[in-house]
Amino acid sequence: CSRPDPTRLTMLYRSQRPFADLAEGLIHGCVGHFGEAIDVRREDLAPGPDGENRALFELTRRSEP
Repeated sequence: CSRPDPTRLTMLYRSQRPFADLAEGLIHGCVGHFGEAIDVRREDLAPGPDGENRALFELTRRSEP
């Protein structure tokens, strides 16, 4: 995880198991549960060493109107 700025959080999913879909669902569920104005972007990455599954998630807080 990293915080490039106060409105963004990036997370790298890496695993031998193909559960990036599950991770994305959990992220969306948490955003909805807490009622946050956050956009979630997912980028599937090329397999890592030893064929590990990888995905990059970027969460960005929307500005309030």
